[in-house]
Amino acid sequence: MTVDDDMRKSANSFKKIVWPKIKHWFGPGDLEPVENVTDVNMAKMLDMYSGIDAWYIESGTGIRGIGSRVQQGPKTWDTFTIRESRHTGTRTEFEKLCNAIDNDWLYPHWFIQAYVNNGVLLTAALAKTEDIIKFINNHPDCPTRPTSNATFFYITWIEFSKLYKINLYPEPENEKQMLDKYFR
Repeated sequence: MTVDDDMRKSANSFKKIVWPKIKHWFGPGDLEPVENVTDVNMAKMLDMYSGIDAWYIESGTGIRGIGSRVQQGPKTWDTFTIRESRHTGTRTEFEKLCNAIDNDWLYPHWFIQAYVNNGVLLTAALAKTEDIIKFINNHPDCPTRPTSNATFFYITWIEFSKLYKINLYPEPENEKQMLDKYFR
């Protein structure tokens, strides 16, 4: 499977599996995947430079970009993962987002991380992209995890929620339920 195939599968899973379960977090607007409303070359540039995967459009109000990562498999890590480095040396999501935030360029207002297995949403979280980058920058000891071709920052949702607003799926009824989920 190629990188483009992975991206298409992730985008399709986001639209068909994740979005129906979390769209109530946003309000009365609509989701428009970037590839549905944007020229192919522009869609690639949005991905390369800003990390925007979809637009959230609220008629009469405005448009916000959404970045998403959908991981497939039975394991729910319950973390935000942001690519710190690539073995090729190519710019990473972290570098692109820091540049965009620091220099007033376009970037996704929201970031959603989801874990899907066999067509079922297991867990998901939503936070402001800027808050995720702040968390990393304010925690020089932010843990990283290497893969075969990259290294990722990973931020547990429970640690993130101590400092920043986060929405979780499934939605905990109260704080005790959230803590029980992470410390069982």
